[in-house]
Amino acid sequence: MKRRFCPCLPMSLAILLISVPLLVSCFRQSSPVCRYGWFAGEAVLLVSSSDGKSLVTVSLPADVVAGYWNYLTESGREATLQQAMVELCGIPAAGYFGGTETDLARIRDLLDSLAIETGISLTASPTATQRIQALVSYAKPLRKTAMVDTLGTLSGISAADGLFEELERVTSCAGYSVNEFISIDDTTDWQVIGPWLSLWIRQALAAVQRSR
Repeated sequence: MKRRFCPCLPMSLAILLISVPLLVSCFRQSSPVCRYGWFAGEAVLLVSSSDGKSLVTVSLPADVVAGYWNYLTESGREATLQQAMVELCGIPAAGYFGGTETDLARIRDLLDSLAIETGISLTASPTATQRIQALVSYAKPLRKTAMVDTLGTLSGISAADGLFEELERVTSCAGYSVNEFISIDDTTDWQVIGPWLSLWIRQALAAVQRSR
């Protein structure tokens, strides 16, 4: 089944009107820092505030990225999937990581175990927020365990990247899945969806910053 992205005009207009003040506020702040991950069937973004105290993870279906890449190709532009992902999300890349779909599944299993160990009550279907909260809350002692090496190997993030040290500064975090509300088909207007997605990611980070 093809994904669709076709919000009705009244709702789109309402979102735009509500978003304008927040958008102005977001751009007054320093630009967020984003690491882009690719796991074959899914893109994963790690987006942090410029001060490193807020962090959001964003899961993006691979077919959305592939759809934008096809749009660029049909427009006569040469780009890799990685470049398409960065352009679609509208935030400069501070680094890249990734692996296979199996690697991502194993990372999530490890974070579920970590959540239980750190006292986070998991729902029947563990959420991205629960997983990132577990990782952040255990960031400092985690660096002294073998699990950090396992996570690094599975994610393609080396110790030299400094991510695990940065996690120690995080005071608020949340995880989101774009899969819950975005869909595409042959009529998708990619000139609209790109700026919209970039705005949404910045709004998500701003919301987490306000919760500190």
